[in-house]
Formats: sequence, structure tokens, C-alpha cells
Amino acid sequence: MVESKVLVANITTFSQSASAMPEAERKQRAENLIEEIKSAVAKGANLNQAYAHVQELTPYIEPQPNSLEALNYKLWMELKDSHTPPLPCAAQREQISLYAKASEQVIDEVLDSVEDEEQQHSLIEERLSALRKQIFGMEEPQFLLQ
Repeated sequence: MVESKVLVANITTFSQSASAMPEAERKQRAENLIEEIKSAVAKGANLNQAYAHVQELTPYIEPQPNSLEALNYKLWMELKDSHTPPLPCAAQREQISLYAKASEQVIDEVLDSVEDEEQQHSLIEERLSALRKQIFGMEEPQFLLQ
């Protein structure tokens, strides 16, 4: 995302020159950059990278450790709430579709063949984990966790 590269460059430039700015200007500029980060996250920018950049900027807004921690938490929640994860690509959509069909079959088979509810849950969990590894190559595909 070209916009993200420009934003990162702006953050870097700000960080390098912030100590020479008056406090009010430094605080306002940091707040403006955080607003740009929020906008980028809402458009699908990487949430964790965005938060790392926010954490670079918040000390310019709030120098007190306890207040800084509260500000970081507040901004994390705002970023998380506004985050728009990227849509899965065609290959991922195919994997998801395949997994959805196969997982329904696994669940139906277990429910039809096992009476005990605890055993059902355990066996379903075990088989779905194996199915995810088979289809996605890992137990918890990253794009499903976003």
C-alpha cells in the first residue's frame, strides 16, 4: 500500500524532528499522524504494524507512564474496532469453502457415530484440527484469525 509507505515516512520524519518542535506542535502533529494511522487501518492496513507506529507516537502526546498506558490501550481498542481485514484471495476462498464443506461432514459423522457428548466435542475438535492442517497447512491459518 503506497499510502502506508508515505505514512511510515512521515512518522519517521516526525520522530527525527520532534525534539526540535514546541510541545504543542509536537503533540498536535503526533495526534494528526495517529488519525492518519486510524484511517489506514480502516482501509485494511496491518493492525499490529499500525499499533506499533501508534506506540511510537503516543509518548509525544502523553509523557506520564500510567496515562500513556491508558492512551495506548484506548487507541488499540479504537484501531481494533475500526480494522477492516483484507478479503481472502481466490486460493484462500477456495480453501475456506473446502474446509466449510469438509468440516460439516466431519461434524455430522461424529454426531452420528458417537453417543457421549464429551467424546463428541473432543473428537470433533481433534478431527477439525487435523482437517485445518490438511487444507491450510497449519492448525490456525493467519487469515482466519484476523
